[in-house]
Amino acid sequence: MSPNRIRNLGIPFFFIPGQTTEITVNQEKNGVLHFTYGGVAAQLQRYLNSNIMLQEIGFFRLYSFKGKVAELAKEMDKVWNDLMLRISIVAKRDNFTPIEVQMAVAEANNKFMACVDEFGTVI
Repeated sequence: MSPNRIRNLGIPFFFIPGQTTEITVNQEKNGVLHFTYGGVAAQLQRYLNSNIMLQEIGFFRLYSFKGKVAELAKEMDKVWNDLMLRISIVAKRDNFTPIEVQMAVAEANNKFMACVDEFGTVI
């Protein structure tokens, strides 16, 4: 399956250089897709299926922030704390392994910094 087709289906995945990423996609009669991961991705299956929604947690607050620049650091701290709380809740609920928690924190860091970078060009 092409990377564009995978992106259009909304299949969460990642690549590790030198490792094989296996994804099996099954579609039920009602159209619901189920993803099964093999290879190194199997270690992160709960994380990839968790719908952790880190992009949505608090970033809207940064994008819609109307305060003074001096207040921005406080708001950024609140957003980061909300991200860590969300990871903690989902990790406990879905029984994440340590590597799944590590990937969730890495994703949060990546998305948070992308948001801050984009926000920085606006102020």
